[in-house]
Amino acid sequence: MNNADLVQQIVFALQDMQVQEVVVCAGARNIPIVEFLEKAKTKFFITSFFEERSAAFYALGRIKTTGRPIAVVTTSGTASVETFPAIIEAYYQGLPLVVITADRPKAYRGSGAPQAIEQQGLFQKYCAAAVDWDVEEKDFSVQFNPDRPFHINVSFEEPLLDQISSSPTKKVNLKLDAQKFPHLSLEPRKLNPLVLISEMSPQHRDSVVRFLKESKLYFIAESLSGLKNHSALKAQELSHVFYSLSNQDSIQLCQNHFDSIVRIGGIPTIRLWRDLEYSLKNVTVLSFSERNYSGLSRLSRVFPLSELGRLKVAGRSHRNLELLNQKIGTEKAKLLQKHKNSEQNYIRALSEVIGNDPLYLGNSLPIREWDEFSTFDQKKQSVYGNRGANGIDGQVSTYLGWARDFKRSWCVIGDLTALYDLAALTMTTSTKKSQKCIVVINNSGGQIFSRLFKNQKYLNGHKLSFKNWAQMFGWHYFEVKTITALAKIPKGKNVVVEIKINNKHSDQFNSRLKDQALKLLTAEHQ
Repeated sequence: MNNADLVQQIVFALQDMQVQEVVVCAGARNIPIVEFLEKAKTKFFITSFFEERSAAFYALGRIKTTGRPIAVVTTSGTASVETFPAIIEAYYQGLPLVVITADRPKAYRGSGAPQAIEQQGLFQKYCAAAVDWDVEEKDFSVQFNPDRPFHINVSFEEPLLDQISSSPTKKVNLKLDAQKFPHLSLEPRKLNPLVLISEMSPQHRDSVVRFLKESKLYFIAESLSGLKNHSALKAQELSHVFYSLSNQDSIQLCQNHFDSIVRIGGIPTIRLWRDLEYSLKNVTVLSFSERNYSGLSRLSRVFPLSELGRLKVAGRSHRNLELLNQKIGTEKAKLLQKHKNSEQNYIRALSEVIGNDPLYLGNSLPIREWDEFSTFDQKKQSVYGNRGANGIDGQVSTYLGWARDFKRSWCVIGDLTALYDLAALTMTTSTKKSQKCIVVINNSGGQIFSRLFKNQKYLNGHKLSFKNWAQMFGWHYFEVKTITALAKIPKGKNVVVEIKINNKHSDQFNSRLKDQALKLLTAEHQ
């Protein structure tokens, strides 16, 4: 067997995994793969990119859109390590990212020779399985879990380019090894829960809406659920209450009105979820999700989302909470009009401009503010974000992969998030005409930490503009200084939209909303 024969076995493995797209980061060591893929009779859709970290995150976006495994090919050495952040994200999202790392011959291991690092088993537990092949390999067995990343490390001998030695014979034996939820039984007792709804696939939306309608349970819907501001569920959604009040008041309301928490979908971002670890540690928590993670350090049972209908509930009407939610919502709308240049009001207005267009939400402050201040009914909208490891790296790349073929799509991110992924803008391949709109909320640093720490070093403050970033990669640039300018964002062009925030206005709004919400709560108790 030679290098070309070895690559042929990799292609057989990719075919068995149903891989149809490959993102290639070409280098010297992986040239046998690059050349073979371009000439292979079985055609793959190939995207080429120079930077491995962005390429791997781009592949995550493609997996989320297509529902199929996507492969990323790197050269040897530290190039292979660059894919690690995306592999971790894929692990916690349950996505089949296939990473193929070219390697120098096994004899170089431990030698310190150039581009010869220890690549075998590099990603440890974050890949469900890994193989380490070279031309001497006899066993091409593959255990592939379609809910986890997979690593193929392949060592190539010199000369790198050669010819298949004989007619190709398939030696790969692939076995599917899908992860299963442990068998759990739902107790027959009835619960009176508050429901927290986070990220879930669109195919589950209708069944969750039916469950909420029939059970009449109160809930908080985050944007990635696709159910926020749902017109048929307005009376049951309590987002204004639990986002606007202080942590302590939210905890007290939860204790006074509900005996449990039911989580539907991914791990929530709302602070109330974190309070379940401490202040609400005795509250029963049941989760119905597509991924078998509890999201808590304490005992919490997780069931497949498809079993939600088996849950027995005894939800009670809390008219006082409904009225309080309405009053806080009305007061919030008034304050937004008074503080037109606040970051919160820009988020509200932007949600109306975007409407039903596909939306990618970056981590940190933007996704939390979208949960709290967006007003558009999302029931017909495709919405996505990387909520596996919750990092801010690779967000632009993931968006570009996810939205490659949408007619018009949006990405809303913070300024530091954009700075983490500057190279991504070259990855704007598309199979049809489309427009990508990347909105950068520039509040001069990580303002999410301003609520937690007084020390300025945590904010990573800066005075940068993103105009040159857009121009460097041939994107149109549009600066927003007023709310009315949002309606003038150009159509038909890939555009970086920079919203420059006055943090003083945002801080004033936040403080006054908290005060007004507390006054309404106090009046409710009198």
